[in-house]
Amino acid sequence: MNSFTTRQLEPGDMEQLLEVATLRQVIMRHKIPGDYQMILRGLFTKYLDPLNRMFLSWGTFDQETGKLMSASMISLWPNFPYFSWNFVFARPSELNLTKNGPMFLAIKATLMYAYQQKLYRFYFARNEDGNNEPVIFKMHKTLPELNNWHLVIEDVVEPNATSRFPYVNNMLGNRTWPHRTIVYSYTLNQALRDTAKIFQDTDEAKNG
Repeated sequence: MNSFTTRQLEPGDMEQLLEVATLRQVIMRHKIPGDYQMILRGLFTKYLDPLNRMFLSWGTFDQETGKLMSASMISLWPNFPYFSWNFVFARPSELNLTKNGPMFLAIKATLMYAYQQKLYRFYFARNEDGNNEPVIFKMHKTLPELNNWHLVIEDVVEPNATSRFPYVNNMLGNRTWPHRTIVYSYTLNQALRDTAKIFQDTDEAKNG
């Protein structure tokens, strides 16, 4: 059985991050453009910059080979204790959410950071596709602590349209998409914020 370690990503992880991010050749269920890796390189620079505390990322690595297996990337809101969950991806062989698998560990490290920093709300978007259950929904089966968070649909953006909310447009890359897009938020139960131990152990997130 493989052993994994999870930590915040660094500038030296860029090439592996680009490799994993583009293995599936799709974004929002559409084929990626030819210059997508160049676009991502410019974007990911912010997430890997140790001095930029508004863009953060975690990766899970195979301890034996040093290969990046999965990654999770968020951006903090400047004026509110919220964050947008912008990227979650993994090598095709690691797309399952088995407990203590690479994808699970990267996501758990992100949520642990959010709890430690008192970031009690996060947002994410997905295109409306009955066969495309969001990763975070699937996580409820392996990380039941997520049931302490309240899920709300914040906005629905019609195909080839923009949202009336600037924050939604920012999340969608300030462009339109040819499909219906749903934006969700998760908010931690108010009564549990100071009392609940959201995670039973923190071994996977110690280096995050």
